[in-house]
Amino acid sequence: MVLDMHKRLTNRISLFTLILLFTFTAGGCFASIDQFAAEAPQPREGNVVLVRGLMDVFSLGLYDIQEDLEAEGVNAKSVSGLRWPDVSKTIRSEYDQGKIEGPLVIVGHSYGADDAVRLARDLGRYDIEVTFLALIDPTTPPKIPTNVQRCFNVYKSHPSTDWVPFLRGIAVEGETDLIDITNYDINDHNEDGRFGWNNHFDIEEDRGVQLLVVEQVLRACPPNKQYVKTTDGENPSTTVSQVKTHESSSNGTGGVANAQPQ
Repeated sequence: MVLDMHKRLTNRISLFTLILLFTFTAGGCFASIDQFAAEAPQPREGNVVLVRGLMDVFSLGLYDIQEDLEAEGVNAKSVSGLRWPDVSKTIRSEYDQGKIEGPLVIVGHSYGADDAVRLARDLGRYDIEVTFLALIDPTTPPKIPTNVQRCFNVYKSHPSTDWVPFLRGIAVEGETDLIDITNYDINDHNEDGRFGWNNHFDIEEDRGVQLLVVEQVLRACPPNKQYVKTTDGENPSTTVSQVKTHESSSNGTGGVANAQPQ
């Protein structure tokens, strides 16, 4: 297990070096998005932006989440956390043009989670509401702004080292107590073993964490009735293929649906 972690870390450091070289020679993967809204109606409502963390090296699992969401019919885009101000400009411009409709969802990991909060706050300055904000192991997060309707923060606490503001995951707070915030420490929700052994470097690659985030995002992105009309009544995929949602369980109980803000 230790050797496996060392191998993953070594691979990431090598990737980090390549990204630096590519960034300074050709702009690299830090490019922003020129278009956020989908060009045509999707099976599900909403637009999702996924914000990667430090130098894009430690957030590779966000690509898996993006693929899962796209497979469910959600418009999703992945961006570098360093470019969140540019992303904000793109979203604001498309809102002004009426291109963006339906729920707005922001997902972030690590420093990208911190930047996701900053992105949400910046949009709030222009009276744009964020329907759902999903954070994975935020490191030094600002307080959740009041334009966020619901925030779900999944993290893994390490009490002996969380006092160090670096490479950690912690609970978040809101600017007011009226914001719907759920802090979900996976240490307290792993009775069934759904989450593997992980740390800040790879928590977003944990399949249990990925499916948890996908489930929460799909709650905010309902089936798109307009898509049904434009496809001549065909029934789009509205079921979660990789996730068994707790809301559809017969007893109405269980993990995420009943998680309480801490």
